[in-house]
Formats: sequence, structure tokens, C-alpha cells
Amino acid sequence: MKVNGVAYRSIWPIGQRSVGIIDQTRLPYELHTLELADWRAMVTAIASMQVRGAPLIRREPALGGAADARSPRCAASQRTPRRRVA
Repeated sequence: MKVNGVAYRSIWPIGQRSVGIIDQTRLPYELHTLELADWRAMVTAIASMQVRGAPLIRREPALGGAADARSPRCAASQRTPRRRVA
């Protein structure tokens, strides 16, 4: 989409841990962008119709999911699994 001659996408990467979106609830009267930094923000954006779900869902595993996997609270899930003793 072009706004004042500048091309915009509805979703774009911001670094390795976030995505930017155009808040579609404010169109066509205002162009407002949001930064989504984790999967919870992405779920909220889809549920509140700020962005269409399909494009964001397609990008989430690569962007938002990767950010959550690197967070300290996910460290326990990255441990080596215990061996089962027969």
C-alpha cells in the first residue's frame, strides 16, 4: 500500500525479535503503526482486528516464536531431556 508516495507492507520485521504492523482499525483515516515483540502481542493484534491473522500467523514462528524461545523463562524447555531408566 502507498501512503503519500511511500510503499508500506502490512507486516515487516524489526530486528530479530519484533514485527511492525499497520493498525488496520485506524484505516483509512489515520496511518498508525505498532511494534509487536512477543506472541501475546501478536494474538492481541489478531483478536482486536489490528492486523489480518493469516500473514501474521505465517511470520510468527520465524519472528515472534524465535524471540520467545530465546527468553530466559524458556531456558527450562531447552535443557537436555532426562534419560528414561528401564
